[in-house]
Amino acid sequence: MKKSNYIIKRIALLLAVLLAFLVSSCRTELQKVSKDLTTYTIAAKYDEFNHTISARQKIKYVNNYDVPFKELKLHLYPNAFREGAKIKPVSESAESKAYPQGMSYGDIIINEVYVAGKKAEFNIGGEDRNIMTVKFPMDLYPGASFTIEFDFLLRLAHTPHRLGYTNKCVNLGNWFPIACVYEDGGFATYAYYPNGDPFYSEIANYYIELTLSSDFFVAATGRNTGTRLQGKTKTLNFEALAVRDFAFVLSKEFSSISSSAGNIMVTYFYYDDPEPELYLKAAIDAVNTFSRLFGQYPYPHLNVVKTPFIYGGMEYPCLIYVSDSVTDQDSYIEVIAHEVAHQWWYGVVGNDQVKNGWLDEGLTEYSTSLFFEKNPSYNQKMSNRIMQALQSYLVYVEMCKNVYGEVDTSMNRPSYAYKTEYEYVYMTYVKGELMFYNIRNIIGDKVFFESLKRYYERNKYKIATPKDLIGAFEETSKKDLEGIFDAWLDGKVYLGDW
Repeated sequence: MKKSNYIIKRIALLLAVLLAFLVSSCRTELQKVSKDLTTYTIAAKYDEFNHTISARQKIKYVNNYDVPFKELKLHLYPNAFREGAKIKPVSESAESKAYPQGMSYGDIIINEVYVAGKKAEFNIGGEDRNIMTVKFPMDLYPGASFTIEFDFLLRLAHTPHRLGYTNKCVNLGNWFPIACVYEDGGFATYAYYPNGDPFYSEIANYYIELTLSSDFFVAATGRNTGTRLQGKTKTLNFEALAVRDFAFVLSKEFSSISSSAGNIMVTYFYYDDPEPELYLKAAIDAVNTFSRLFGQYPYPHLNVVKTPFIYGGMEYPCLIYVSDSVTDQDSYIEVIAHEVAHQWWYGVVGNDQVKNGWLDEGLTEYSTSLFFEKNPSYNQKMSNRIMQALQSYLVYVEMCKNVYGEVDTSMNRPSYAYKTEYEYVYMTYVKGELMFYNIRNIIGDKVFFESLKRYYERNKYKIATPKDLIGAFEETSKKDLEGIFDAWLDGKVYLGDW
């Protein structure tokens, strides 16, 4: 008995050392990647009675491009919720679901901007008052940086959207000014289009301080580095290195349950849920499955958050929404798997979600089916999922032909070019999944998964393009696959004989 206890203790010690090593390795990689990135520092205070956030934001903006800048453009996503917005964050058909209590509005107000400590010229414009342009006092050359500072007031709409408040939760996604990506000789200044996820950003470092009533529970992108209690309020500090965005969900009703997926702490924040252990397990299984299939999840934690939300789910770095309107158990697990997969395809490997929505959504949808294939205990077969996807796609195409006389089945359109949300979903999610299923059948399992690992490893923390994805598959398979991908993307593949 004593010998057995000794062996158990030795094994436990070795496991503890291994876990510490893995955590240290994860941290070391992030610290290495985070060097010379743009850094966002925000001190924010949430007023629950007026549903506002007042904040001081400082951006140490590093020019990591190869041209000098005379100015910087930043997204003002909250202005999509303002009264009179030309481009609204939901389609007309979804307005009643987005505003069940009646129309509600929000916006972001910025009055002064400072660059390098001096008051700077700035203006708010873009396609729909969605862009703030800050003028620099001199050219910002590659490798150099400027510090930009300003106060802002964020007014939240009463809506279960990515950004908004409800009776149960406050969703804070895309809530602060964030730098536009520079490409092809200019900044990408997309508006908050209702189709898809119209967000596009580089990785950066975040240090966020949030002050709010002490009875709130907080789920965040970053790890908590300290909490101070001050009477009826508390101030929490968070750090997130080398992430693409930073989001919160606040609630007074949260319970939470945590466990580890290797060296990653996974936490499920929930309310009104009799089976939280089941959904935490699904999230852990997803992290383990995708780490094994694609490459290691690089961050120390992942938060899965149940919240009021008009769609099924939403991804942010290290944090995902799962809508409380999803009441079916199988569907809830599917949302978790899908949004966890986005941590690889969007979070770590970024892409232009407006121009190439299929690149993350199609791959994520197929990754969701891979989750069920590799975890048969969830009782969803890959063959059944693909057949259902194919049948629903064919029915949709036939319906469009009957109504409109023709249908555009191309996938290589920007999200705003799709006529409806349904068209966007079928061409990026559904057809995207079918495309990856087809590619896997052509090149075989071994090469398919090696290709995904190559794509992930080469494009971690970067912004990938279709060329990067196709190149990874071609190099690994030693096959010319561009024509096959192009046929799918251009809408030239006929699926009726599958």
